Parts: sequence; C-alpha cells; structure tokens
Amino acid sequence: MYELLRKVPLFAGLSDTDLEHLCRMVEEVRLSAREELFTEGSPGDRAFVV
Repeated sequence: MYELLRKVPLFAGLSDTDLEHLCRMVEEVRLSAREELFTEGSPGDRAFVV
C-alpha cells in the first residue's frame, strides 16, 4: 500500500513516517462491475483514492 499511496500526488510530499502512519489506517475496497462505491448525497465519512 505504501508504494501505491506514494504515487498519489496528494500524499507524495508526506514524510516516510507520516505515510507509514496513513498506511496503517487505510482499508482497500474492491468492487464488482456496476457495484456502487457511493452515491451523490451520501454522508461523507471516508475519503477514497480511485
């Protein structure tokens, strides 16, 4: 997960320590074709990197 997040511009400037901390909080989500991740208007209780 570390290498994947390091490539995301939003996280590219994080220190190694901060990025490692973020990795401990990340949960990978896989969806089937046509399965919805979220819908417009749904509560914003998470952030997604797609």
